[in-house]
Amino acid sequence: RQVMVESVVLALAGGAAGVLLAYWMGDLILSILPSDPSAQGITAQPDMRVLLFSLAVSLISGILFGLAPAFQTTRLNLSTMLKEQAANVMGGRSHMRLRRGLVVAQVALSLLLLIAAGLFTYGLRNIEKIPAGFRTDHLLTFSVQPRLSGYSDDKLRAFYSQLRDNLAAIPGVQDVAASRVALLSGDNDQAGIDVPGYTPNEGQSMSPAENFVTDGYFGMLSLPLLTGREFTPQDNAKAPSVAVVNEAFAKRFFPNASTASVPGRTFRLAAGVIAGGKPGEKKEFQIVGVVRNSKTINIRADSAASMYFPYLQDPSDGMTFYLRTTRDATSISADLRAHVAALDPDLPVNDIKTLDLQIDETLFVERLVSALSTAFGVLATLLAAVGLYGVMAYLVVRRTREIGIRMALGATPGQVQHLVMREVVLLAGIGMILALLSWFPVGGLIQNQMGDQLLSITGWNP
Repeated sequence: RQVMVESVVLALAGGAAGVLLAYWMGDLILSILPSDPSAQGITAQPDMRVLLFSLAVSLISGILFGLAPAFQTTRLNLSTMLKEQAANVMGGRSHMRLRRGLVVAQVALSLLLLIAAGLFTYGLRNIEKIPAGFRTDHLLTFSVQPRLSGYSDDKLRAFYSQLRDNLAAIPGVQDVAASRVALLSGDNDQAGIDVPGYTPNEGQSMSPAENFVTDGYFGMLSLPLLTGREFTPQDNAKAPSVAVVNEAFAKRFFPNASTASVPGRTFRLAAGVIAGGKPGEKKEFQIVGVVRNSKTINIRADSAASMYFPYLQDPSDGMTFYLRTTRDATSISADLRAHVAALDPDLPVNDIKTLDLQIDETLFVERLVSALSTAFGVLATLLAAVGLYGVMAYLVVRRTREIGIRMALGATPGQVQHLVMREVVLLAGIGMILALLSWFPVGGLIQNQMGDQLLSITGWNP
């Protein structure tokens, strides 16, 4: 009973210390993560569920790990113990196997966590190095939704045109363009198409990504035009319906044609998708240009087949504006708010941020996994070090008489240290080997859980 009480008290003290540490460190953990709407519902402050869980784990741990030494104290063989002490041996080597085994398990588990943390961090670094396909630096974005304020199509066109001209006049702004679907925000609009002469394979999607953009959009992004032309102000509601597609679109739907021959070809789109179209009607669009592939949905996703339309032919929704600047992009925020307010003081300006920050926000999950796995790996390593120290300190105390006799017979302090460190290296080495052998099935399980979202970026196959 005495041993069990001591074990439970120690476990409860450790659980209480853990809750206090979590309370103090919670805000610090969240502060290192990027600001993202996904993080708004995340809290690191312990609540009643966490307290009850910690209490339960502490009690169960104290009872389970106190049972073995408790039962052991009731089964002491005094005769054998006296003989062992008289012989100055280690004092019952067999009962130390459990302690050594637990230390080996701690080392193995902590190393597994560190390997996983390293893999996640490496994958995150690789994702951050993936080129977007266009210039993301010195690019400030924001969005407006005039349609929610009752703007008609004609008023929308006039508002967007005037706002674009006013923003271009801000000192330090090189170029201004806009798109309906925000770049690298995780959003993705699609529309079904028919391509004359193209027969899709069974189950193949015929719904490429679509976006409505202003003239000069591709030039502002430094997204190369491979052939044909960009949109112009003349591509308005009265002009023929036109589109610009990317390489992936051209290669998928015109596999036997060269890129240079794609401009002039046509495809049909459900007219109900375009403003003024009748449900069920098919509307034909002529391709006027082909641009290089780029990331559109997020930095991880492959470049999908994409088609772009001039927003003047369908100004039905809000737009996200992009300002290419020569000075600090965030310093222009006040100016752009003033220009929007000058045109409509009741119109809110949303999501003012740099595109680099936008990319960081789309990597929130990866950053969260990397940060937490690293924290858990470091904590587990500290616990393994404490466990290893505890077992070795206990061993040294039990071998005090043996060590004294060895030194009396001529052993040097260095030889005694070697005797102890050999055991440390042996336990740590066995734990490392077990961790490396266990990583292959564990790594495969992690990859199955995470999918191709992160681990495949590392180029490592468990």
